[in-house]
Amino acid sequence: MKAIAQFVFACLCWSWTLGLTGLQAQPTDDQRRLAEFGRLSQQIMKTADPDQQIALVEQAQQVFSSIRTWPANLPPREGIAPELRALLGQAYLARKTGDPVENLETAIGHLEAAVASGVRRAGQPVAWGVSQHALAFAYLSRPRGIRADNMEAAIRAAQAAVSVLTPQANPNEWAVAQITLAEALINRERGSRSENLEAALQACELVLSVMNAQSLPVVWLRAERMRAIAYYQRVHGTRGENLEKAITHGEAALAAANRINSALEAALVRNTLAAAYFDRAAGDRSDNIERAITHNLQAAKVLTREAWPHLWAAIQNNLGTNYNARIAGSRVDNIEHSIAAFEAALTVTVREAYPREWAETQHNLAQAYFWRTTGDMADNQEKAIAMMEATLPVWQSNGMTAQWARSLNNLAVAYQFRMRGERSANIERAIKANQAALDCAPARQGAHRVGRVAEQSRQRLYGPDRRRSTRQHRAQHSEL
Repeated sequence: MKAIAQFVFACLCWSWTLGLTGLQAQPTDDQRRLAEFGRLSQQIMKTADPDQQIALVEQAQQVFSSIRTWPANLPPREGIAPELRALLGQAYLARKTGDPVENLETAIGHLEAAVASGVRRAGQPVAWGVSQHALAFAYLSRPRGIRADNMEAAIRAAQAAVSVLTPQANPNEWAVAQITLAEALINRERGSRSENLEAALQACELVLSVMNAQSLPVVWLRAERMRAIAYYQRVHGTRGENLEKAITHGEAALAAANRINSALEAALVRNTLAAAYFDRAAGDRSDNIERAITHNLQAAKVLTREAWPHLWAAIQNNLGTNYNARIAGSRVDNIEHSIAAFEAALTVTVREAYPREWAETQHNLAQAYFWRTTGDMADNQEKAIAMMEATLPVWQSNGMTAQWARSLNNLAVAYQFRMRGERSANIERAIKANQAALDCAPARQGAHRVGRVAEQSRQRLYGPDRRRSTRQHRAQHSEL
């Protein structure tokens, strides 16, 4: 994003070097304002600090609005205001101080105004395309609003960017816009999932067919990393083959990141490799999980809580999942590591700012507490139940029926084996949750299985044989 911002700054400053010459010995008020505007533009170009950029651009906006007569030898006045909004959008995107969510919202507002200018699109199509890409990036990262809507906005903006940027004239800008388009398609919730992922692969492969690891190494490895993500999530083809391709392309991207000594790019690639190794069917299961843990731990050293809080939280969530499934080491210790990782993630992914991620991590933490053997077993169960129940309204409000049904399904299991409360009331709650999950097709098979077990528990409750312990029930059940 820094290179794109500098490109836009350069466009604006270049305009003033064309027009701000030959001022009279005693300049008019407008000429003095024009000179001040040119000075501010030069300062904007020179500074790399987003807060300074914001302050300078806001000053430039005030000066610009006070200019009454616009010289004919300068770029059209109608294109300057959106150019300034584009600069502000870029600066707020790069800003490290303040509330990151508010910064993103402010950036989107400025960038939307910048790309809405028809004059700017006609007069500076490359700068307009760069702003469209920045807008796509902002929507892709946006935690507020409906996620499906944000992905659609990101796709529209990225497509607009690649419609004016070309690999011949703007190779770097074109390539990063294609990669952003691929990422938005990977995260898209509307349309055919399979078609979206195939389109994402096509965008990555288009970049890789034009670029090489020598000419634009960072762009190349990002395209390779995004291709690994697309293969990891791919629907078309066999799951095993796609995972192997994801690992192959991920390892290639990691090698490229190490060649250019980019710790950040290496950490991002490791995040993808960790997911692929964790899901891998080929090879030794325990070894694959150990590789996943290693990649996540290495990634977390670079993607720190202070510098990359959202990514760090995602890695902690993944580590929690890794430790929960770990075969090597002590099961007791692994569950404790899992709980610690999930709880660490929740210090960042708070419900108000990141409701979906919060609910996913909360659900995972509930699973870990359900299987916990240290501490009071009944207390652990109560925590698991409370956490799963807390996720339900989040899934519903975001239209995530599959996740909602999954939580209900697991809640049915938790109530079935609950130690506290009336046994009959718990079984009825399990059946009620199970019946609600049955109404959702994505979870129907698992819900049928849970329902049969819950019904059997009801029969045992009122029948002659009630001797089996809760721990024996849980040992034979793996829904959670």
